[in-house]
Amino acid sequence: MLYCESCHAVFSDGRVCPLCHKRYIRDVRENDLCFFTEQPFLMASVVEDILKKERLNFVTRPVHGAGISAVTGAMLESIRFYTPYTEYAKACEFMETMFPDEEQEDCPEEQS
Repeated sequence: MLYCESCHAVFSDGRVCPLCHKRYIRDVRENDLCFFTEQPFLMASVVEDILKKERLNFVTRPVHGAGISAVTGAMLESIRFYTPYTEYAKACEFMETMFPDEEQEDCPEEQS
């Protein structure tokens, strides 16, 4: 699996990241924080609570940051979720279970 150092996406092949289209890619390492989903502000708190109950290690980062959110309001903010690569497959599987009708674009279909 490959890892984008710019946006922290994990993907199976290519010379350019399919998410951010940058070339800062390398082989993924066990301790890399990997992006697995982005959720709107309101849904992010629900996802966060459930992930904590599932005891999945993760961190969150706002997409726009406090400055933009102060102007536009928190409701327009999105939250990105990251997990160590060692738990990446579990996180992707969990998101597919939690949102079965939504395609999980951020997680590749096959993982090695």
